[in-house]
Amino acid sequence: MNMKPILAVLLATLLTGCGGGSSTQQKAPSSLPPPVTYSGPAAQTADILHFQNSLWANVRNGGVARCAGCHGVTQNPLFARDDDVNLAWEAADPLINRNDPGSSRIVQKMASGHNCWLGSNQGAVQACATTMQAWVEAWLDGSGTGGTRQIQLVAPPDHEVGQSRNFPADSAGYAANVWPLTRQYCAGCHDSSAATRQSPFFADADVNSAYPAVKTKIDLDDPDQSRLVLRLRNEFHNCWNDCAANATTMENAIRAWAQQIPPTEVDPSLVISKALTMYQGTVASGGSRYEGSQIALWEFKEASGSTAYDTSGVQPAINLSLSGDIRWVGGWGIDIHSGKAQGSTTASRKLRDLITATGQYSVEAWAAPANVNQEDT
Repeated sequence: MNMKPILAVLLATLLTGCGGGSSTQQKAPSSLPPPVTYSGPAAQTADILHFQNSLWANVRNGGVARCAGCHGVTQNPLFARDDDVNLAWEAADPLINRNDPGSSRIVQKMASGHNCWLGSNQGAVQACATTMQAWVEAWLDGSGTGGTRQIQLVAPPDHEVGQSRNFPADSAGYAANVWPLTRQYCAGCHDSSAATRQSPFFADADVNSAYPAVKTKIDLDDPDQSRLVLRLRNEFHNCWNDCAANATTMENAIRAWAQQIPPTEVDPSLVISKALTMYQGTVASGGSRYEGSQIALWEFKEASGSTAYDTSGVQPAINLSLSGDIRWVGGWGIDIHSGKAQGSTTASRKLRDLITATGQYSVEAWAAPANVNQEDT
């Protein structure tokens, strides 16, 4: 099942991070110093107070973002200074876009890789930028806990509809090209009569039964993107010797079959739609969600690596370690087969602490079937 954006537990929120120094220099992770008690002038306005609670608390000395090392004393802008929150607000205000928080300079600087406190890989940098944006949004929302998410939609590109190959009505092509491979190497599981049978049964002894089951696993237009190929090449699924070589063998068999199938042209008399793809629609549908008081948020934007970052902005972040049979999918998600996504017990304690404080919580998860046939994979 694809865990789509979003897995959110609701209760209380804060967010962000930036760091001084070179735009390419990364500070080594270290334990945070204890928060410094603020003894400066009180916030002069409600907006400054929201800034203090939502963003400044996370970037000042002792904050998770570690910005104060430079932007607290020595390097302008001094938005993380500890002596006067009002002056810190004056330095931070020009760095944000109140109409589009995501385009704020302080967010974009983080997105460029500027001293991300989580690491230097793409997923970590994106998580730092998303967290920084959440802190800015919480500040502007006024409650300090976030509010309704508004995604800035961008017109999608036009998708020209061209020719494509369709599966023939009969199984002759499959039987001659691909089925011999699946019968030889996959029938131990993907045969309906196997001792440890596992659907889909595309290696069934009856080729006419196997043919419908294999259609969702083959891409006739791009054979190298077929699931039968990717399972071997990328996921090393039950290779019979060398996975790369086995994947190439499977791809060549599919390609040989596909080349025998003439492409189908689109009827020029039809009015062709250039609608959104499922990938674009999934991302766009994430808007207008109320996120006030959330305490944990995983959007799975990383698309690679072994960590899914908690970008709620509420510390400590419960970053999930991915292990076992898990793969990233487009449109922000993970496909979990037999693996797990697990946070540390230390960080997860915030769920217990914040939920018991109110005695209530809610969980939201976006899920989609990984197989449109509702079969096990």
